[in-house]
Amino acid sequence: MKVFFEIEAGLLNRGSVRTQLNNSKEKLKYWYPECRVLLTEDKTLFESKFYFEANDLPDSAKSHMEKWLSDMKKIAENY
Repeated sequence: MKVFFEIEAGLLNRGSVRTQLNNSKEKLKYWYPECRVLLTEDKTLFESKFYFEANDLPDSAKSHMEKWLSDMKKIAENY
């Protein structure tokens, strides 16, 4: 299974979004050691666009990843 998404965050919340994504990256590596995770940030003066990609996840992780993605989008929108 593969997960890929982009999240935009404004100046005031990009630090929080960055921290949450980095924590999630580390958790995925711990839970699924065989997976590969890529997190990049395209930063401008007023906002950042984060690109998150996880490959080689087991199919059993699908529902967990969908919930997690929904939560991440809420964090980016609510700050």
